[in-house]
Amino acid sequence: MISRGHKQVGLRYLWLALFSVVLGMVLSVAMRVQIAYSGAGLMSERYVALTLLHGSLMVFFVLTAAPQFGFGYFFLPLQIGANEMALPFLSGLSFWLTLAAFLGVPYALAWPCGSSALFAFPSEPSCLR
Repeated sequence: MISRGHKQVGLRYLWLALFSVVLGMVLSVAMRVQIAYSGAGLMSERYVALTLLHGSLMVFFVLTAAPQFGFGYFFLPLQIGANEMALPFLSGLSFWLTLAAFLGVPYALAWPCGSSALFAFPSEPSCLR
């Protein structure tokens, strides 16, 4: 868990990206079910939050984490012939901070105010409590 080798950090990023893809696909299916069956149980505010969460996961954790960090940390030192990356502590720390952000983003869907919590502009005064 604490290893700071470039291959381990790269593989962690790739696994995080893979889990993000699976979660994004589940959210996509939930959105399609809501469109197909309009009475599927999601309110309009939750649907907006679901759409925003799906987009945020796909952009920030799939399109950023996998190609740039995952493949970059794993393959770049191998391609240039380096034994290790410079500042390995920061490489490991960057993964754990990305994981903390990944765990914080889906929490916004469970927030009582829905998508308005993501924009920090409450749609009703009860969100401020």
